[in-house]
Amino acid sequence: MTTPGATTEPSAIARRWAWALNLLVLLPVLPMVLGRVIPVQHDIFISDLLHNQLPYKAFLGESLSDGHLPLWMPDVFSGIPYLASIQAAPLFPPHTLLYGLLDPYTALGLTVSLELVIAAVGAWLLARRLGAGHIPALLAGLAFAWSGFMVTHTRHLNMHASAALLPWLVLAMERLLASAGRRGGVALAVALGLTVLAGHPQILFIACLLLGLRYLAHALPRLRARPWGETAREAAVFAVATGIGLALGAVQLVPTWAYTAQSLGQVEPTWAYAAAYPCPPGDLLALAWPPLVGAMETWDYSSQQADTIAWGNYGYGGILTLALALAALVLLRRRRTVWFWASCLVLSLLLTLGPATPLYRMCWELVPGMKLFRFPTRFLMVAGLALALLGALGLQAVLARLRERVAPRLVLGIGALVVLASLLDLQHHQLPRLPMDDADAWASAGPPPELAGAVDTDQRVLVLQEFQLWESAFRKAKGHTGRPHPYRNAWTLPLGSSGVMTGLRSASGYARMVHWRSAASWQEYNRDILPHAERPDRPTPGSPQLSTAFQAQLDRASVTWLLSAFPIEGGRLERVGKSVLFAHRNLTALPRAYAVTHWHSVDSYERAAAWLQGEGAEQPALPVIEGAPQPADSAGGRLVPVPVQEHGPNRLQLDLPPGTPAGMLVLSDTWDAGWRAWIDDMPATVLVANGYQRAVQIPAGAGTVTLRYRPPGLGTGLGLSLGALVLLLGWAVVAWRRRGADGSEAGTAR
Repeated sequence: MTTPGATTEPSAIARRWAWALNLLVLLPVLPMVLGRVIPVQHDIFISDLLHNQLPYKAFLGESLSDGHLPLWMPDVFSGIPYLASIQAAPLFPPHTLLYGLLDPYTALGLTVSLELVIAAVGAWLLARRLGAGHIPALLAGLAFAWSGFMVTHTRHLNMHASAALLPWLVLAMERLLASAGRRGGVALAVALGLTVLAGHPQILFIACLLLGLRYLAHALPRLRARPWGETAREAAVFAVATGIGLALGAVQLVPTWAYTAQSLGQVEPTWAYAAAYPCPPGDLLALAWPPLVGAMETWDYSSQQADTIAWGNYGYGGILTLALALAALVLLRRRRTVWFWASCLVLSLLLTLGPATPLYRMCWELVPGMKLFRFPTRFLMVAGLALALLGALGLQAVLARLRERVAPRLVLGIGALVVLASLLDLQHHQLPRLPMDDADAWASAGPPPELAGAVDTDQRVLVLQEFQLWESAFRKAKGHTGRPHPYRNAWTLPLGSSGVMTGLRSASGYARMVHWRSAASWQEYNRDILPHAERPDRPTPGSPQLSTAFQAQLDRASVTWLLSAFPIEGGRLERVGKSVLFAHRNLTALPRAYAVTHWHSVDSYERAAAWLQGEGAEQPALPVIEGAPQPADSAGGRLVPVPVQEHGPNRLQLDLPPGTPAGMLVLSDTWDAGWRAWIDDMPATVLVANGYQRAVQIPAGAGTVTLRYRPPGLGTGLGLSLGALVLLLGWAVVAWRRRGADGSEAGTAR
């Protein structure tokens, strides 16, 4: 579907236009490029950017600076997998480099800016490939990089990075199809590998669907018109490139897939889950003009439909872009390119509506992989790219008609005015959805003064009703319309996973890839789809009394600090003070690691959970161990605190005090199948304690216990990725030599 005879820019001229595009796309966020501000997109839920994505990236940078590639993140949910939690995306090269070298706030502004450039340049090159001229292609770059999807999903760094690569995937595909498989395969494999490492499987899935549709639209009409050998070669190259691309990311994909069996990913997919948070049909009016559907991210968010997320429905790409896309349908109605992208636009918009049309249910039933994801609105990514490309082709057609009537320079000026007007239009509507605040104000924020003693220790923090606290900050700031100070105050609290930024350790957090054992006790959201959801009742403003069972849960988890918006009564707590919240010190919290001579043995999680809620609530110092023999002596016993000597993200070393008797070493960190233990260099089994924690049975006279973490599937994934890299390098060398030979032959022929 590439335009026959489409011109290719000389490299020097192409570079000038690329620089012009980069300047235009970065102009609205220039202070962010300079490190003066950071994006602070917030909503009534805990913000994915500040309470999940940024802390994860900060942890990556800190670990890399200490010489570790983190495989485990110890300070969220008492420990979660890091590499196997694909949303962390520690192997995505731009993020690894920038967060490894810079402070997280500076790196945040630069990564978002870089992804805007990547998205814009990719869409610009793709539009040029499809036949758009210099200036119309600029419109495509701006319209996609500043599309509603790209702007509102800045809060998801992994999704933003993955989506920015979409035009490059399609560009490589176009090159592969135009050359009948002779070129473009290497580029497609590289782009796919990067998309995997960017860390958002749903965006990868949608991109693969788009590539598959593009191949079918190209191949089916040509089945009878060309030799079977050419068709087979093209299909083989597409398949091999896709396979190598996915295998390049196997080091990320295989551990992630292995971990889904232990996390919420094991939950059987349901239609209700997959169709959650669709776009109401009326919200599509925002494609034409955002004010038609009202404010998207303001303090009255809760007055909107409860089964949708307003900012997720936003897909505005510019009024001029939309008008020019319609012009493309009229002026270029005979071109397959136009109808392919118009079809993609319509199909993607119908899919965003979820159950409002039969299409989403049909795809859910028939298309492999559709049952793994929710949020139909993420198909707006394809709509944004389709609209940008159609707008560029429409502008190209309009300018071509004008050249027949007016001077070329005037046509050039009209095209430039259209691009600048589109930039101003997008800046006017999109910047309110990308609020920014002073970077120094956020970087200098620390924990509440009452928690100063919790930094750099083995004590953990828990904040009650953290979702309600974030909602309170959202309402005080009136969404994005008021001053940001309520958000800054909330940032000082270890809500979500943000405590990582200030050295705090949390028993809770904000992540979906949490072991189901830990999630059953601590996770606040998605509880309706948890396979287990056993936990004691927590204090509330209407019932502030601390129950015996919850006190025992805090003790076992080494939660020394309990924060709440109301004073808590009862229990063994000492109220320390109130800055933003009431701070309570738990006086009976158990140490992070301790040895005991007595424990309660069970054979299943269900029995452990029942014991913890019943008899075990009265004796928190007695652990319940799954799969361990009962201790020989059932009377008496003592608890010996054990210091943790080494606190690496992937490794712990504990030195048992002299004279520690035979018994059980209990660590209040989360258990995972990837943990291995050694006692004085002899292998030992890591057992499950208290439903979700780790335990190792120790003999008398033991000295050092070492625990190391390696996610299941890492070796297999690494082997596949290295093999794919070797194949890719070999393919690139062959393609480079073939291109040189083709060039020499062409020169001889001339």
